[in-house]
Amino acid sequence: MSEKVNTQQINQLLSRTDNGKLLLPREREFILSVALQLSSGKRKELSYSQAQWFSTIDMKYSADSLQEEKDWQDNYSDELIQNTTRMAQYYVSNPPYFSDYVLKLLDNNGKPTGHRLTRREYRKLCEGKYAKRVLAQYESEPRFSVGQTVQFRKAHRGVLRRLSNAPAVVLAAHYKPIVHARQGAIPYKVLPFGDAQPVEVTERDLKSYKANKR
Repeated sequence: MSEKVNTQQINQLLSRTDNGKLLLPREREFILSVALQLSSGKRKELSYSQAQWFSTIDMKYSADSLQEEKDWQDNYSDELIQNTTRMAQYYVSNPPYFSDYVLKLLDNNGKPTGHRLTRREYRKLCEGKYAKRVLAQYESEPRFSVGQTVQFRKAHRGVLRRLSNAPAVVLAAHYKPIVHARQGAIPYKVLPFGDAQPVEVTERDLKSYKANKR
């Protein structure tokens, strides 16, 4: 048994959404398709699944929902742009998740475009479990300051294996995008004692310096 959806309801939805321009592509394609089917007489009524999907879309783009979205866009702050930029930078290093958002938010040089996400999109990108971890670390103070002597933690990978327990001086902290959601992901640039080239690490790779006792 199907729920009744008439042409007037479909036309009202299209009117509210600027002839469907505010709908997602697949939503607009569906609505225009069923509108044509009903108006041409090809179909007298929608199937149950079609009616259910129409109802979902109709509620999503209700007058109240559209007003809330307008208010959201009117009050889109620099903080929101900053958060979306930071998360886009995070997902550049963690593909393929949110690749469509990244294309909207960053240009070919990785610079912010200033694009404004919808409220729904923002929630998906910036209010999930991993996003909260990443954004929280941007707000945290680095444990080690520029000019401070630190020590590498014992490691078993790459160049850090050679530097296990070696001392170094901090050259920069929080100087580039955070690309890990784990604790201690603040990026650092440090110069190991006796080396000519700095090393890029995260906070979890470092510990407080303890001079050898003689």
